[in-house]
This record gives sequence, C-alpha cells and structure tokens, in this order.
Amino acid sequence: MKNYFCVNKNIKKMIQNKRCFDLSNYLVDFLKTNEPNDTLRRRLTADIEDTRKQISEQLISFDIDLNELNDNYKTLVTLKQRSGDLEAQLKTYADSHLMADIDDLNDMCHQSNDRMVRCKRLTHFVTQFREMYSELNSIDQSFGVNSYEMSVQHMANARQLYRQLIQEIDTNDDLKGTAKELRQFLSGVKNELTLKREELIYNTKQLFNSNVKAFKDVANDEYVFEFNLINYLKSNDYKNFINSFIEIPEYEIILKHLIKTLNEYFVKNIVEEKVNQLSLEDNKIIATKSKPDGSSSSVLPLSLLKTFFDYLNQLLTDKNEIREGRQLLKLLGQHWTEDILNQILNYYLRRLMPKTESEIKQYLTLIDAAEDIRCYLQDIGFIDENNMDSPFVEFALNIGYHFSRKLCTDFLIEAKTIISRDLHQTVEVGTCETTTSDGNHFPVCRVSQLVVELKQLVEDIHQFSIRCSEHCCQSLLQTIADIVELFIDMSPIYHKKLITEFPQQNAIFHNNCLYLANFIETLPSNSSALPLLDPYRPILRQLGSQVFLKQMKSQEKIILDLVQSQQFAHCVNDLATEDTKSALGDQLAKEFRRILNQCLVHLNFLKNALIDVLPEKVYHKAIGTLVNSLFNELIHKITIQNDISSSGASRLSTEIEFLLKEIQLFLDTENPMRLVSKWSKLTEMKFILNASLVDIVNRWADGCGILAVEFSAQDVKQLIRVLFQNTERRAQALNRITSK
Repeated sequence: MKNYFCVNKNIKKMIQNKRCFDLSNYLVDFLKTNEPNDTLRRRLTADIEDTRKQISEQLISFDIDLNELNDNYKTLVTLKQRSGDLEAQLKTYADSHLMADIDDLNDMCHQSNDRMVRCKRLTHFVTQFREMYSELNSIDQSFGVNSYEMSVQHMANARQLYRQLIQEIDTNDDLKGTAKELRQFLSGVKNELTLKREELIYNTKQLFNSNVKAFKDVANDEYVFEFNLINYLKSNDYKNFINSFIEIPEYEIILKHLIKTLNEYFVKNIVEEKVNQLSLEDNKIIATKSKPDGSSSSVLPLSLLKTFFDYLNQLLTDKNEIREGRQLLKLLGQHWTEDILNQILNYYLRRLMPKTESEIKQYLTLIDAAEDIRCYLQDIGFIDENNMDSPFVEFALNIGYHFSRKLCTDFLIEAKTIISRDLHQTVEVGTCETTTSDGNHFPVCRVSQLVVELKQLVEDIHQFSIRCSEHCCQSLLQTIADIVELFIDMSPIYHKKLITEFPQQNAIFHNNCLYLANFIETLPSNSSALPLLDPYRPILRQLGSQVFLKQMKSQEKIILDLVQSQQFAHCVNDLATEDTKSALGDQLAKEFRRILNQCLVHLNFLKNALIDVLPEKVYHKAIGTLVNSLFNELIHKITIQNDISSSGASRLSTEIEFLLKEIQLFLDTENPMRLVSKWSKLTEMKFILNASLVDIVNRWADGCGILAVEFSAQDVKQLIRVLFQNTERRAQALNRITSK
C-alpha cells in the first residue's frame, strides 16, 4: 500500500514538472539574447538534448512506477479477497459460536427473570396466607368485643383472600406439586369461614329479632311494636350493629318478616279503621283496637298512619340523635314503601270510593291526605328523595276512570255473587197468553230467584247510567253486557253438576236463560243498552235449549235402554209366539208388564219434576217426545217379529191397551193424540193385532183409510204375514194392500 501511494506521488510530480516547461516563453527568452547564432545553436541543441534526457528519464521512471502500481493493485485485490474470506470466516464463526453463546445468555436472563417472578408470586402467596390468618384472628377478636361491623369487614377480607389463594393455586405451576394439600387446607379454612359467617348471621338475627318485634297482646287486646336495640346496645354499639346489619345479604329476609307483621298488625288495621289510638311509650308503639261503635272521621286513619311512621322514625333514630338509624329506616323503606302505598290505595281509598259522581270533589281531600303521608315519608328518608313517582297523584288525575272502574267492578262482583246462589230457590214468573195484548209475553213457569235479582240489578245499573257522565254511562252499559256474558260463561260451569244430574235443576236453568233472553227482547227500542245486549239474546236461547235438549236425550236414553234391552226383546218374541195360555205365557206377560211399569215410573218421575217448572207447551212437548220414543220402539219390536200366534197377538194387544190407558192417565188429557204423535199408530197396531183379514182390508180402504195414514203398505203386509196363516184369503188380502 505504501509503494502504491509513492508511485502516485511521482506521477503527479512529473506532470507538474511537465507543466513547468513552457516552450513559448523559452523561445521568447532565447530570441531576446544577443549572443551569436552559433552559440545560440549550440545552446539550443544542448538544451534540447538536456530536455530530451529528462523526459526519457521521467518516462523510464514512470514505467517503473506503473509496473509497481500494477503489482500493488494485484496485491490489493489479493488482500481484498483474503479480507472477504476472513470476513466470511468471521461471520460463520459468529453465527455458529457467538450466537449460541448469546442465546444461552438470553436464556439465562429469562430464567433469572422467571425465577424472580416466581419468587415474587410465591412471596405474595405466602403473604396472602399470613393476611388471611390475620383476618381470621381479627374475626375472633371482633366476636369477643361484639364488634359486628369489624367482624363483617374482616370476614369479607378473609373471603376475598381465600378466592385469590384458590386462583393462585390454579394458575401457579410451582404450586402444582402441593396443590392437593393446599386445597385441602384451604377447604378447612373455607369451612371455618362458613361457620363464622353462620355464627355472625345467627347472632345478628337473634339480637335483632329479640329486640325488634311486633306482636299482638291478647290480654290487653292491643298491638305492640317493640324496639329495644338502642337500650340493649350502647350508642356506638348500635351504630356498629346497624352498619354490620346492612352488609349481611340475609338482612332482607329478616326485614321482610318484620314488615309482614307490621303490615298485619298496624298498617292494615289502621287503614281498615280497626284501630283508633296510637301511643309511644318508652321503646314501644301501642295500637288499640277500635270499638265496634267507634265513629272516627274519614281522615283519621291517614292521620293515625302518619303518626305511626313518626313514632317509628323516633324509635329507630333515638329521636333523630343517631344518624345510622336512618340507614335502617331507609332499608325498611326500600322493601316496604310499595306495600304501604298499595294498602292505602286498595284498603282505604278504593274502599271509600264514592257511589256518585257528585261526591268525587270531597273524595279528593282523602287523596291529598294520602299524598301528604308519602311526602312525609320522603322527608324522613323512608322514601328516596329522588323518587318523584306518586301513585296518589296518578290516582287523582284519573279519578273519573277509577270511579267508573270501581263502580263497574262492584256491580260485577255483586252479579257474580248472585249467579253463585242456588238454582232451586225459585219464584213463579210470566203471564198467561190470553191475558197479554202484545206478542212479547213470557209463559208462566218457575225461574231461580237469582235470575230475577240479576234482572233487577241490570235494570238498576241501566237507571243509574242515565244520571252519570257520558264516559261513566258507557262503562256501565258495557258492565250490563259483561254481566249477561258472565251469566252465560259462569252459570253452566258453576251449576254443572246440578244441571247434569237433576232434570228439575236443568229445567230451571233452561227457564233462567229464556227469562233473560225475554228481558232483552222486551227492552224499549230506544234503550241505550239494547245494541250491547241484543247479540246475547240468541246465545241465551241457544244455551238454554242445548242444555235442556241434552238432558232430555239422557232421559230418553234411560227409557230406550229398558225397551231396547235383550230381556225386553226376548219377552216380546216369546210372548208373540206363545200359543196357549200357559204358566210360561203368564210369566212372560208379567216380565213384559214389569219393564213397561219401569218406563211409566220414570215418566212419572219426570212429570213430577217438570210439570210445575217448565212452561206448559215446553213440558208437553218434552213429555210427548219421550212417550213417542217409547211407543215407536214398542211398535218396532212387534213389527220385526217373524211369527205372532193368536194368543200372542191377544196378549200383546192387552199390554198395548194397558200402556195406552196408563199414558192417558199420565198425560191427564182427553185428547192424548194432540201431545203424542205416535198415539194413533200404536192404537192402529192394537187394532191389527185383534182384527180379521177383512177388517184390516176395510180399514186400509185402498190406501185411503185410517190404517194407511199410520202404516205403509209394506208394514201392513208384514203384519198380515206374521199374524195369519198362508191361505187363499190371506193372498187376496195381501193383493188388496197396495199403495195409493
């Protein structure tokens, strides 16, 4: 490298020397001399030769320096290559050895940091253990001096430390080896904490319940609220107890039990005017029951209620000397305010709701008195001062709505009470058809006393609505409709057992429905209630008819079960084929007569149950339908016989004659055919059983006779075939029985 810089220096010097030789200046100086030409020529030649030699020497020197420069450049390239190799070797060494050492050093640093963190966590874990034991010892010390507030605080701290220790065991890997033992140990600590907590709750509850209680003094006939906490505890201990009491979650259960007894013995009795005197004696509030003839003013209960809360405030705060007592008062308010306001509304204000709209203005003074109590409770801290919602203000603003609602509710309750009465207490209603000039008469029958009272209630409500404001009038008219709907929905369910099991009760219910429907039908056309009630008229008629029809079907089934039984069918069959008057025939006749008598007994039972209850037309139609079913089944049983002997026909005719006489006596009418449509048909059946072929043909009269009215040609032919033997005369008779 040194030689390289020397060569460069010589080159630069040579160039500088070359630049110092100025030919133009040399010639000027040479020509200015006065020397002879030969001398000048020799001098010039000598100078030229010297200059040439210098240049040659410099060129030679330059060639030597250039070669040295080339050699130095080659050396430089070689050194640079060696430097690159050394750098690569150094890098390789650094990558393989130095980085490994650095990684090891980093690992050692991380391990050192981890050890420090783990040591700190273990140190913190041990510290928490010590703190927890300290808190446990503090709990015992607090128990010893009855410091309830400190006990609660130390217990909360211990529980928090316990949770932190459990969490540390779950997350700290260094503790995994001893996690099981630590958990078992902490489980014992948790059990100890639970026992101490239960002990604290029990002691607090016992202390509170033994010194704060409401009860009824039966001996003196009075209600007592006793608050001995301040007397039992010192002033500071009382403050301490209150502060600890509100920290216990179970305090709500204790307070709710106290509130329940205070509601029962004081608030409810005051607003219902069952007590008329309160007194504050030492640490007791005493309420005396009202006398039966006590005449207290309408505002007195609310004034008395305000006095009660004033006494309560004095007891809990030691006449405003203990500020912590207001915390207990506030807790009572949080759980009791809603009950108090609701009881004033429901058991006092709603109970004294006026009966007429003209009394509402005077009634508002009661609402003002109730609002005054709410404001007083807010002033003493019983109600949160930020709670501006007042149910009494809302009640006063909507007094018209509440008045009409209370009025309508009372009417509905009265209607429900009426509907719940017995059906069998009946009265006779209706008029004879001949005594009325219009078509809207109601036939004579018996209805329940309850439906007459219900009708009177509806009429009273309708008359009352005429004197009310428009809004109240509409509400009352809707109430009338609701009463009718209540009867439709409630009465069949409430009296279901009686209606289902007893025909007379069923008939009474049927009459009740028709009576209400007739009442709606006879309302004046200009009545404001008619548009609301008219849709219920067909519903009432349908309800009464369906219930009664269902009962009649069940009664019909009882009768048909007798005559459709296998026993009756065998009797008819054997009786029809019996040829001689034998003992067997007599026995069959008795069995046949017994079944008919059972039917007659049941019909007579229905007659006695219904004849004085149902309208005459309805009764006759119902009984006639049942008798028709009996007659129709008997005719069917005879018609389907394959053979009837002459003696059998005589016996069947005798039984039919007996049945007709009994039914005529049962119906108590001279013209039974008007009530029983099958009367003629059974009479004609009796005729056929006793008649000859000629009589039957004559009575048929080519399809124009009486017999043709009741029987078809096919039925008559069948009867002829089973009654008469196959002869020429029977064939001729059959040929003459043709349809017209």
